[in-house]
Amino acid sequence: MANKKTVIETLCSLTTTGDEVDRCYASRALGVLGDANAIPSLVQCLRDEDVDVSMEAADALANLGNSAAIPPLLDSLKHDPNGEVKISVVDSLGKIGGNEVIPPLLEIAKSCPEDMAWDDSGDWNDWWDMQLKAVEALGRMRVHDAVPILTAILEDEESQDIESEVLKALALIGGDGEAFIIKRLVNGSARERRRAAIALSLSNGIKARKALARALIDEQIEVRVAAIRALEKLEASEYLDIILRFLNDSNPEMRTAAIEVSTNLSNTSDNTQIMLDKLAPLLSDSNPAVRAATLIALKNLKPLPLLEQIRECLTDSDNTVISAACVLLAHLGDEKVLITLLQILSDQKGDINLRIQVATALGILGNIEAEQILTWAIKDKAQPVRLAALNALMQLDLHHVVIAALKGEIAVTPKKDTQNKTDRIEEKKETPQIEKPPMSTLEAVTMDNMDTTELPKNPKEEENSEEIQEYINIAQENIEQGERLFVQKKLDVATDIRQLSVRILGDSDNEQAVKALIVALDYDDPILRQEAANSLGQIANRSPEKVANYLDSFVSHINDPQMRLACSHTLGLLNNSAAIPALIDCLQDKDTSVLVQTIQSIIAIIPTNDEKTTPDEINAIIAQLINLLHNPQASVRKAAASALAKLGYTEALDSIIDAAFANQGAIARDIGKALRILDIEQSSTKLLKLLESVAESNQRRFIIEMLEEIFLTKKAKF
Repeated sequence: MANKKTVIETLCSLTTTGDEVDRCYASRALGVLGDANAIPSLVQCLRDEDVDVSMEAADALANLGNSAAIPPLLDSLKHDPNGEVKISVVDSLGKIGGNEVIPPLLEIAKSCPEDMAWDDSGDWNDWWDMQLKAVEALGRMRVHDAVPILTAILEDEESQDIESEVLKALALIGGDGEAFIIKRLVNGSARERRRAAIALSLSNGIKARKALARALIDEQIEVRVAAIRALEKLEASEYLDIILRFLNDSNPEMRTAAIEVSTNLSNTSDNTQIMLDKLAPLLSDSNPAVRAATLIALKNLKPLPLLEQIRECLTDSDNTVISAACVLLAHLGDEKVLITLLQILSDQKGDINLRIQVATALGILGNIEAEQILTWAIKDKAQPVRLAALNALMQLDLHHVVIAALKGEIAVTPKKDTQNKTDRIEEKKETPQIEKPPMSTLEAVTMDNMDTTELPKNPKEEENSEEIQEYINIAQENIEQGERLFVQKKLDVATDIRQLSVRILGDSDNEQAVKALIVALDYDDPILRQEAANSLGQIANRSPEKVANYLDSFVSHINDPQMRLACSHTLGLLNNSAAIPALIDCLQDKDTSVLVQTIQSIIAIIPTNDEKTTPDEINAIIAQLINLLHNPQASVRKAAASALAKLGYTEALDSIIDAAFANQGAIARDIGKALRILDIEQSSTKLLKLLESVAESNQRRFIIEMLEEIFLTKKAKF
């Protein structure tokens, strides 16, 4: 029987006897398998005449991380004529690390080797890539001796533009490196100062923090913003008082940054009142971005003393500010915002994103009126607004409204005939009013606009004011205008509402929602049936017990081709062996997705239902899975191989291995993972014998990949 040692020895031999493809893939596998005994063979490949083999060997030696590889790597760095190989070697030396690699890395960072040649166009020299690799490695290793070399790179006008990378390395090194960056932050050009500020966010020294604080008064806004953001990354809360002063900076970009940074740094209750006092004036700032940032910042400060100022933001000229104010007031539970929210939602020509935020705010606010407003907003002309309204209703636990929408009980205003509009209005005016108790805001709107669903009405009622009636009239005008502008084209709003509702209910574990979805499985609309099955699958994934009693419904509907995928998925989640016969039948399906899902569902059920699954059923499943190993679709073969492995069916080992060679070895690594589950020793023994017999190097490559996955102990470190 083969073991890992045998595999390593075979791969090492292949680095000598195989062609260049064999040597490349054998070298890579040896690096991943992580055995130091492979170093001699990899060193031999490092000096291979094929450039790709040498580069793979260098990467493999880096993965091994053994200092024994350093001398041969240094030898290649000095003597190998190929620039690409040298780049790989420098990268590998930096990854292995240690004092022994520091001198050569310093030398590479400092100057170009004499034997380096320019490319054919004369525009590029591989040393530039080598230099960058060396700079990054010296920074990671925090080599203080690298500071003079790194600073020289920055001061050399003819050097390549790797300023950001060099500054990052200097910041990581600290000490003199940090001091150089600080000096650059003070005396450099605007771009140099900005990059220096960004780099200092990686240096946690006291001097770096002080320098960044001083840079907050830089004449260039981009430098000031970079400095304040760097202090935020360093969590420099000791500079909060200074940062707060920049809430009054002349530049709106700096004020916005100061708002966000100070909010993140003032994370104690002791700072709450200070922040409220500082932020209050910014609610009326001249710049909309500043006003919006202020509203967002106030969210976690409970700014009840500023309630009236926040309400005034609802009349702002900028939609971003209004959106932020809506959400903030909703979080504060301010019911006075309802009238304004109604006005915004009723304006179907208004900004869609704003209406989405308003619907979301209503979901957060969640009072009596919100249910009616959101029910009305379900019928908005813009689908994103409809979706936001449904989500808000779910957030408020108002499942009955969403269920009503699914059933088609939320009436959508039919398209009106312009010619008869006047007659209808006059007719409406002459209709005697039936005396009834005062209506709430949305009741008035819905009665004025359309027939409403027979939803349970909340007992709370209030009288209509003239202001509310004005908004109702505006709403009616906008609805009628919207109907003219948005004549039904491809989008059937009523149908879309039902489809959105059935999807939204998948986020609920409510018993009534589950029952409504089960009923929807029998709807005439095939899309609604399919979406209902998908939503039930989402519920089953979270709480299988919620739908466990409806297993027969999924079994009966699995015969519907449009529902088969969702039903097979849900049956797997229910983990009931009674579903096995129906799932076995689905293995005859021609659809790739159905086959993959069915296989996965079967394997999800069997392990915990061994005693309940009959031998005949197991045999039927195995026979089908073996047959599916020859399916033209790679995903089906992969699923079948994985399933047979989990079933422990070693008799299928040869068939599983054969499946790896189809479609240019697309699933060779996946097959290797399945073989590791099935039987490591038997699998590796067969693969090693196969490795000796196959004629093509690309086939040997697939075998090597499978062996690599079987014995994989670690991933590459970098």
